[in-house]
Amino acid sequence: MPEVRPVLLAALLVWSSAQAQLYRWVDPQTGSVKYSTSPPEGEGVRAEVVPYKPPPAAPAPAQPAPSASALEARWSELLRTLSALTPQDFSRPSAGVMKQVEDFGTLTGELDRLDPAGTPRRRAQAESMLERLSKGLAAQAAAQRK
Repeated sequence: MPEVRPVLLAALLVWSSAQAQLYRWVDPQTGSVKYSTSPPEGEGVRAEVVPYKPPPAAPAPAQPAPSASALEARWSELLRTLSALTPQDFSRPSAGVMKQVEDFGTLTGELDRLDPAGTPRRRAQAESMLERLSKGLAAQAAAQRK
């Protein structure tokens, strides 16, 4: 239980700081407007609670978009992986294979957008793999229906 106390203390501090009130009043001596997280001391000073929201956390820095060459390398890796599938791979549950096929399609679309001149080459490279994959998935679906 000693490990829980620091976590609870941290959570309490975050909660209490989020719940802090901001007070606004006019300083009777100087006439200036004052703000504080605690009410003013002194008689005759009237403070009002001001709605306060802490500033939002800074957004995480944007990740740079992968280069076309990095996408091409990933595409080629998936092409090799999917081309190496055997009929036994289709007889097992295919959630992993389906994820790879989805990733391959996404990468193909992104590469076609970034490098339209390479589209015919990629299609030619992937054609036999896609044909084998289509037949394997059709056979798997037929086997599951039985």
